[in-house]
Amino acid sequence: MPDRTIVRKTLRDLRWQVVGWGLGLAGLAAMLVLLYPAIAEQFEGVELENIGFGEIGDLSNPRVFFQVEFFTWAPVLLTVFAIIVGGALLAREEGVGTLELLLSQPLTRRALVLGKAAGGALAVVGVLLLAGAGFLLTAPWVDLKGEVAVGELFVAPLSLLTLSWFVLAATMLTATLTPTRGRAAALMTAGAFVAYACYIAAGLVPSIEWMQYLTPYYYSDAQRVLTEGTVWWHQGLLLAAAAVCAALALVAFERREIGVGRSPLADLLGRGGGGQGGVEASEATREPSSVAR
Repeated sequence: MPDRTIVRKTLRDLRWQVVGWGLGLAGLAAMLVLLYPAIAEQFEGVELENIGFGEIGDLSNPRVFFQVEFFTWAPVLLTVFAIIVGGALLAREEGVGTLELLLSQPLTRRALVLGKAAGGALAVVGVLLLAGAGFLLTAPWVDLKGEVAVGELFVAPLSLLTLSWFVLAATMLTATLTPTRGRAAALMTAGAFVAYACYIAAGLVPSIEWMQYLTPYYYSDAQRVLTEGTVWWHQGLLLAAAAVCAALALVAFERREIGVGRSPLADLLGRGGGGQGGVEASEATREPSSVAR
């Protein structure tokens, strides 16, 4: 079970990130609602073609408008947030030297990882709730033509929850397998960029349409949440992937040598090579550690 003290500490450490990112998305949502009447008047009856984000349709329809203007970019922003948070949960603590202090307390590594992961997951929920609140702020005062309920706009951002949790867990896993937080962030950023580029390209080129099924962005349902609804098995798939990444991160962290700049992956590669580095790594793992549990 997650340690409640660690969960509270994590949320306290992330409070300003949650407020900043949440208010940013809330401001975007509120602004788009206010812009909708003017945009709807200009694009009345005009259907736009596919530009890589799926079929756009009639922008005078509020569902289509918010789908294009908010849910096209929100997954990218949530990906960046999840990478930042996922890298900070454990790797930052190790980098600044506070991880040893935490583990010197009567606290197991398992409880620490679960507490950090739970705190990060709740932080994502907070950001998405603030984003939904942005719709609540202005939607009641704007004519949405009866096409979409205000409550539906409020809960729609929560469809990005499983995608954000997956990126968060994948970043935690990467951070436990690499020596530094910076390297983990670089790898995750590159992976996210390639995945999103493939997702966009697959929407433009029919011959490579199959590539979109290999990216998490397709299963986030961001491109269809307001127009077609959520596909629940997509959400379940992302949730399962997040759980697998979190479990692997837990296993890797329990084997990680804290504060020596080596990761389980580096040790594995060193032993596989049979060189002196592998021998030293093996000897290091046999030495008792004051922080290992």
